[in-house]
This record gives sequence, C-alpha cells and structure tokens, in this order.
Amino acid sequence: MSNTAFFNPTDIGTFDLALTQVDKKMPFTTTEGVFDSSASVELYLGSRCGERTPVVNYALGSGLEITGNNVVGESKTLTLTMSGSDFSSVGRGKTVLADCSLFSQGDVEVRFALLIK
Repeated sequence: MSNTAFFNPTDIGTFDLALTQVDKKMPFTTTEGVFDSSASVELYLGSRCGERTPVVNYALGSGLEITGNNVVGESKTLTLTMSGSDFSSVGRGKTVLADCSLFSQGDVEVRFALLIK
C-alpha cells in the first residue's frame, strides 16, 4: 500500500460483514510512510460527496492497532478490527462506506464499502 496518492484515495472495493461476526481483521501493511498517531477509519451511511450519517469511528486503541516499527523503510501493519455488533443499528442488507485516514490526519487515503449481512 502506498501513501503517496493523498489526493486520489485508493478504493479497495466492497467487503461483507455478518452481524454475528466477531473481530474481523483488515490489515494494511506497508514499508512506506509512517502511520499517523491520529489514524482513524470512519464508517457512515450516505454518499461520499453528500450527507452522511456516522455509524462508527475506529481510532488507535479502539479498533486500530499498529504492529512493527512505525518508521519509514521498515515493515509495519495497521490492523482494523470490526465486529458485526458494531453495525447492529444499521441492519442487514445495508452498505456502509468507509474513509480511512492512516498517514496524515484528515486526509483520506483508502476507501471501501462494507455490506452488512
């Protein structure tokens, strides 16, 4: 994963999450850049450019964890851990959008959609 395209977020597609799943992990591994101490993953209902309804926000220590040496040139992984119960208010069949700010606070570098099953 490269963090160089700050103004052109990478859309990594659609994933699914069952309401019964526990601790589904999504690792982001790189040797480039340094993960920001305010890294976050915001999940919301709505559209990328329009009105948004927040669902859940993950941050370091609360759903996000960094392993490895968080320095340029060394391998490190930021892991997002989600459980279906985090999305029980959304309901089955809905798609939640995610914006990931991993390297620079407030800058969206990675996007994905999450289908709640």
